[in-house]
Amino acid sequence: MPLFGLNSVVDTLVAQTAGSIGEDTIGDDHNIVELCSIYLLRSRAIMTVFYIPSLMILSLVSYFLPDVWMVSIDNGSGQFKNVGDSVALEHASTFIRNFILGAYFVCLNDLQIRFLNAMGKSKIVLVCQAITFIAFVPIGYLMIFKAGQGIKGAANVQLSF
Repeated sequence: MPLFGLNSVVDTLVAQTAGSIGEDTIGDDHNIVELCSIYLLRSRAIMTVFYIPSLMILSLVSYFLPDVWMVSIDNGSGQFKNVGDSVALEHASTFIRNFILGAYFVCLNDLQIRFLNAMGKSKIVLVCQAITFIAFVPIGYLMIFKAGQGIKGAANVQLSF
């Protein structure tokens, strides 16, 4: 998604701004942190605006994906045959429809991680990622297999984390 590119821009801006804290800026630390926070809030707003077209395109995936997936080939005898697996097509479109909202939250999470790393708070990121990693596997197992959600459960687990 192009939204991750916006995250790297914010990463650069915040790292340069936070890195400008030195001996000559004593007393201005509050202003620098405030400026970094403004970068974060503005990037969230810009990301939301740019997410809307992606949301509209991804919500229509079940309409245009069959045309792309089910390709007709001439087998040499003048007859055309559809090539493509309809079960795989259904699973792909179901996963994408259920993951639309999750993609936005993944981008927001990536933005927050980059912001915290640029501000020098990488220990917070490490602890949160470790907890998420430990909880992801059992919750995924429960949602996919025990709750019987299948591919929808996989998308919902992605949304949860």
